[in-house]
Amino acid sequence: MIYPKCKNIVPGYPGNAMSIRASGHVVPCCFFGGEEQWNELKKLLGDDYKNLHISTGKTLDEFNKSKEFQQIEKTWHDPFQQILGACVGACSTKEHLHNEDKTSTGSDKKAKKL
Repeated sequence: MIYPKCKNIVPGYPGNAMSIRASGHVVPCCFFGGEEQWNELKKLLGDDYKNLHISTGKTLDEFNKSKEFQQIEKTWHDPFQQILGACVGACSTKEHLHNEDKTSTGSDKKAKKL
């Protein structure tokens, strides 16, 4: 089961913000920042990954509703598709949902004293 932080739109509990890679490609979250995760995403999308570049002129909302992002989300529900490793690694538990003491990534909100 995937509990997507990038789609966590419950009022008062903001989800993760989309990220932009150094290459200029918009990705669902920072967990797609590593090369292994990026290559896995490109393999899923094929040449359509090029549609995620900021030079397309799309707004963040348009990226979020794009067929490429929909294809990522489809892996969460389609038993015949492999869920992306970044999604499994970051969003396979729901400890971050509706917990006022945690950020959307599941870490403590309060700074710890050293």
